[in-house]
Amino acid sequence: MNNIKLFIKLGVIGLFSWTCATYGQSSCDGFWVANYKDLAKGWDTTAELTITGTEAKWKATLGMHDRQGSPCRDHTFPAIVLLCSDDALEFRVDGSELASPRADHCPNWHVLLRRLDADHAEGLFVKQQIPLTIVRRHD
Repeated sequence: MNNIKLFIKLGVIGLFSWTCATYGQSSCDGFWVANYKDLAKGWDTTAELTITGTEAKWKATLGMHDRQGSPCRDHTFPAIVLLCSDDALEFRVDGSELASPRADHCPNWHVLLRRLDADHAEGLFVKQQIPLTIVRRHD
């Protein structure tokens, strides 16, 4: 009887350990690169998205152009993953921590993407209706 109790305890501990090890990880984890058109300037823009569980970081750059006076470029913003599934990726970026000379703060972005496969997705910035593509990098 004691062996059965021990076996059950070890099984519960193993299941708990496995759950804790995988909790917070998702099929969206990793380093992603997004490409879209900056509608204000018409420039091709690149952004880096790093996802770890439900937490993420977003950094937009202007590619071959320099900052052009935009404080919202080349700054890493906190983000949160709202949805990660085999079919979709949805996240919000909080730009409110950084003041902009043209507004009270940098924008808050809401991005909704349809996953084409494990490493590719396409969608848009919801409010601005700006299309973007995003690719996960493994290098």
